[in-house]
Amino acid sequence: PEIATSIRALQADPDLRIRLAKDAKVASSKFNWQVEQEKLLAVYANFRIRSFTAFVRIENLNTATTQYGFGFKKNNFAAPLYPMPGMVFRLGIFWNFVN
Repeated sequence: PEIATSIRALQADPDLRIRLAKDAKVASSKFNWQVEQEKLLAVYANFRIRSFTAFVRIENLNTATTQYGFGFKKNNFAAPLYPMPGMVFRLGIFWNFVN
């Protein structure tokens, strides 16, 4: 109960980004839109207790698949032949010791 009353700020956000890929034809200098879309899904939480601040961010949740067992194996591509990592977990803390 005492910790719950001392939490000053709590933020939680989902983050969804949709990227349409372009197919470039260098010889004719034309760009064609591909039908496929890449979706990037992330969840973010940030909280502060007095002088302590922490955040948690989980990225690439859309890479989850049940094919060949559950896992985050359905990677997006940053560029052709360059896959992005599966699920990424980020944790950050900041503790100010000065009153």
